[in-house]
Amino acid sequence: MQSFVLDVSACLPWCYEDEQTPFTDQLLEWAASGSHLHVPSIWPPEILNALGQGVRRKRLPAGRAAEFLEQLKTLAFHIEPAPTLADLPQTSRIPRRSARLAHRHRS
Repeated sequence: MQSFVLDVSACLPWCYEDEQTPFTDQLLEWAASGSHLHVPSIWPPEILNALGQGVRRKRLPAGRAAEFLEQLKTLAFHIEPAPTLADLPQTSRIPRRSARLAHRHRS
């Protein structure tokens, strides 16, 4: 079984047909087949906000947004907990380490 770490932008094409690509279609197939989908703790309010904006901008019917939320419930999402204050010093090193690695690969 596969695992993926997703953000909202990876999931919205499943709802917005004009944003679908072969990759997002494959990702949805993997998700529907039982792959584990890891999302950050902020993902639930972000997906609600994105769908709400789609409805307000008349890009998405309200019924389709509700249907999509029901579909998401059938997938194996694992919501990762937010870091605690005690985790922040360690977590803050990740961007610096990533930047150093990116700089090495460019050189």
